[in-house]
Parts: sequence; C-alpha cells; structure tokens
Amino acid sequence: MRRAMCLFATSQAAIADDAGASEALLDRWGLADALSPAERAFFSARPFLDRERIQMSWRSEALIPLMWATGLIDEMPFPDNHFDFEYLAEFWTSVPKGYWRDVGVRDTAAVLDQADLIYRLHWSVRDAQSKGTSPPGSLHGGVVVERHRALNWLIGYGGTAWDDVRTDT
Repeated sequence: MRRAMCLFATSQAAIADDAGASEALLDRWGLADALSPAERAFFSARPFLDRERIQMSWRSEALIPLMWATGLIDEMPFPDNHFDFEYLAEFWTSVPKGYWRDVGVRDTAAVLDQADLIYRLHWSVRDAQSKGTSPPGSLHGGVVVERHRALNWLIGYGGTAWDDVRTDT
C-alpha cells in the first residue's frame, strides 16, 4: 500500500504539473520518506522536465495491479486502455494516514497468474512492434509495461528495488 500511495502522489504531481497537492498528501500520510530515489529526484526538480513528467504520469497505471493485489479493485482490468485517473484521484485523496495497515493481500497463486499473463501480453506487444503491426486485442503498450513493472515488483522479480524493476520478455 505504501508503494501504491507513493505512485499515486508521484503520478498526480506529474499529471497536474504541480507538486503541491501531492506533497501535502505525502505529509498527511507520513510517507515522504517512502518515495523511491527516482520519485524523490522528480519531486525536487522544479520546474518538472517534460520527459520526467510524462514518465512519472505513467506510474498511475502501475497502481492498478497494486490496488488489485490488495483487494481495492475486484477484477484486474484488461490493459487495453488507460485506467480512469479521476477515479484514482477521488479514491486516493480521501485515504487517511495509516490506511495501509488494514488492507489484505490476494493469494500468491492469483498474483503469480496475473504476472504470467502480463508477461505474455507484454511479449505479444513487443512481438507486434518488431513486426510493425498493431498489438493483438487492442493492447495498450504503455499500460502493459507499467502493469508488468508493478506485477514484477510484487513477485520480487530480480530482487530489485522499485526504480530498478525490469520488464523482460
């Protein structure tokens, strides 16, 4: 949950091109120290650079597997479209400090099944790119990558910290 909350704060700052509301959330949640090194660097750079702002805005898609894994979302949506950021903003801005202490985690087999599925979907996106064709099933490549990153982090793929998670296919 702490990782999800930091991802929301970072993506919110990137999408709004303003860190004020996100920094207030991080303070309210007591999570400023939980930011990854890349997130900390992003927040300390003012004004935000366009490339970093775009990259960090995509982190909202990494929230979805984390929310699903903790039961905040019942079903993992198919990665063919962006998740509704307004819904995310409405949800996360109402979360009180300490909220993560009462959240559960799905069983390991379900998380591993999702990690396997996203790996295969990511492979099909990359295969289509290499052939110069559209991904099957209207898959959205950027959404797939961010969900793959989050699921690999959840299963401890490569044993790395958030900023270093790989999305090999």
